[in-house]
Amino acid sequence: METGKPKSGLNGKSRLAKTFQKVINLRSATKNMASNNGIGICILTSQHKFGGDDSFCIKRSSNNHMEKPGDPRARHRAVMEALVAKLFAGITSIKAAYAELQMAQYPYNSEAIHVADQAVVDELKAISELKRAFLKKELDLSPQVTIMLAEIQEQQSLMKTYGINYQETGG
Repeated sequence: METGKPKSGLNGKSRLAKTFQKVINLRSATKNMASNNGIGICILTSQHKFGGDDSFCIKRSSNNHMEKPGDPRARHRAVMEALVAKLFAGITSIKAAYAELQMAQYPYNSEAIHVADQAVVDELKAISELKRAFLKKELDLSPQVTIMLAEIQEQQSLMKTYGINYQETGG
């Protein structure tokens, strides 16, 4: 009979720790290798407007053709992946804020309702700004950093949501 260890995979805290470790290792990475599965590696030296060429991107396509560093298609794809990651993180944050809003209604807590409502509004504004930047082609994103930060935001929101669900069930 086993006791003490849950059979589930990673818990929220260890996933968050791994995400932070990825961000830390991002700065210290010195070797970059492209794989044959079509996944690319993109390291940007700084944030630039969409289409900037101070980046180093390698992508191996399905026909084993290496795209040149700074290739606009590789940059565009990396920026789009970052945009989607940021969008999904924002949606997860809205979900967590909405759960907080619901919890603040019973028992009624006007201050908590106001804070949760403001969090929902702030996230909706952030997504709206992301949409505006996308439509005007003014995406000022560093893909790797944006993806890591979006993953951190999403993990924090998931932990917040799970914490609310845990409180709700009386745990």
